[in-house]
Amino acid sequence: MPHRYQKQDRLRKRPEYLELSEEGQRLFSRYFIVVYAAGKHSVSRLGITVTKKIGPAVLRNRLKRVCREYFRFHRDELGAVVDINIIARRAAAQAANDELTKSLEKLFSQIE
Repeated sequence: MPHRYQKQDRLRKRPEYLELSEEGQRLFSRYFIVVYAAGKHSVSRLGITVTKKIGPAVLRNRLKRVCREYFRFHRDELGAVVDINIIARRAAAQAANDELTKSLEKLFSQIE
């Protein structure tokens, strides 16, 4: 099962998010902000930030599902090991899943 999303594939602790936000580079799109930096572990890791300002839990969970799903199937295309934090913007709440996927595709292609 090459497309699993396990604990080792996630940013889990607050210090990891803070370190990434200090060291990382930022990419912007209409729906997401991506903060990324070279990873210090053996695999690329993903963190997702969706605040309550975005909407109710159902909507926040949908956005997180879309991000996780895209990462699972496209992390091999990144080339290097990177830590990524995807921050959802308010416009993402009204977007369709295919629009969100296209936005993530564009952002991931810009990651060096």
